[in-house]
Amino acid sequence: MPDTPFEAVPWGWSEDARRQFVAAGVDPATLPSDETLRHIRRLSHRRSSIAILSAMGLDRLLPEEVTDPMRTLQLEDESPGRFFKSPWSCSGRGVFCAQGLSRKVLLNKTAGIIHRQGSVMAERGYRKVAEFGALYECDTDGAKFRGLSMFLTEARGAYTGNIVAPQDYFFGRIDALGLLRQLEDATRQLEDVLAPMITPYYKGWLGIDMMAYEGDDGMTHLHPCIELNLRMTMGVAAMKIAYRLSPTRPMLMSWQRAATTDNTPTLLKPREGFALTLTDLNP
Repeated sequence: MPDTPFEAVPWGWSEDARRQFVAAGVDPATLPSDETLRHIRRLSHRRSSIAILSAMGLDRLLPEEVTDPMRTLQLEDESPGRFFKSPWSCSGRGVFCAQGLSRKVLLNKTAGIIHRQGSVMAERGYRKVAEFGALYECDTDGAKFRGLSMFLTEARGAYTGNIVAPQDYFFGRIDALGLLRQLEDATRQLEDVLAPMITPYYKGWLGIDMMAYEGDDGMTHLHPCIELNLRMTMGVAAMKIAYRLSPTRPMLMSWQRAATTDNTPTLLKPREGFALTLTDLNP
């Protein structure tokens, strides 16, 4: 590799990512240490949302980390429609809603997750109004809020795409929900919470998934931390594409089967049967 300044920036850090950089000839001394990777993996556990919400004084929104499969049945009985999540997964994978599942199926699914990963996260279901993310960039100076993203998911939580639009569009959507002041307060507070928690071990992008939901009082409320994504996110990609293309209307960035894209603008060359495409949000 030429003797030029080089910074390894994977989508997310893991032992496998480091091995690939070393195999490509990158000096191991410039890569995260074993200890740093252990901290990154620890922080990537979905229980980090508990620490973040607790630091924000929002104990009423805390999920529960469960190690006994029988406890998952009790939680579902208490509040039907719970979401159960694997501690380590992304893009909606490892997430399922218990609504409509038999007790046997729920017990088997959660027992399997606990066996493989040590626990399962249990969250109560919310009457979702909108989903979005707060994007932060971390370095030695702290965690800095850089913008918003809005994404779409299936009913059971699987990621389907991101909206590509100017930042004003996203803030306007939040303002229309009556949550702009709460969002501004939350994004500032998160900078203070994330700095000591994340920046000693991690430099790069992260995303905080948020939600607007209808409460029991019929009002729209903000959930400021559904989960932490300690890596580059599709929301960051969508934000950078918006800066580059300056779209005049909101677009949808999504993965499609390459054979069905026809003349749809393609952001990445088709790979493994899929292509990253950009289409009208509301054709």
